[in-house]
Amino acid sequence: AKSDSSYAAFLLAIETGMRPEEYLALQWKDIDFANSRLSVRRSVVTLKGGGFTFDEPKTKQSRRGIPISPTTVTALKEHRRIQLIARMKIKNSYQDNDLIFASEIGTPMLHQNFTRRHFKKIIQSVNERITEKNIEYNENNPLLSSIRLYDLRHTMATLLLSVGVNPKIVSE
Repeated sequence: AKSDSSYAAFLLAIETGMRPEEYLALQWKDIDFANSRLSVRRSVVTLKGGGFTFDEPKTKQSRRGIPISPTTVTALKEHRRIQLIARMKIKNSYQDNDLIFASEIGTPMLHQNFTRRHFKKIIQSVNERITEKNIEYNENNPLLSSIRLYDLRHTMATLLLSVGVNPKIVSE
């Protein structure tokens, strides 16, 4: 995912276990770079018929602070730099929602669009590399086509449990 423009989003997804609707609703004011933390305060919801709205996170416990690694802090800073350059090119056409992961015009990157434009392309690239290496496919070496964006949240939980983190802590 390093070559994708949403690399920082994938880092956040794996590192924090946030729901896609949460990290896609993050605003720059939610990041505390000095203390390497972010605050989950909202989620982005796709409206039937098109459009979006911001809403409360799924549960009360979903409003939370989450530590982030120096690697993610660096990726976010670089993402911000690139975003500001792109934003300056279109000036008045940009809708400033202060979003970290915005479309080219500043609107929220909606879950389905994010999946199609970024995640599926990465999965396809990985599958092509597997095919090129003639790896034998079986239940232990499947292609990645069945992985969903939301599975990054599950991956984070699995990784924490595998190193002995208390399930209650992982759940929180």
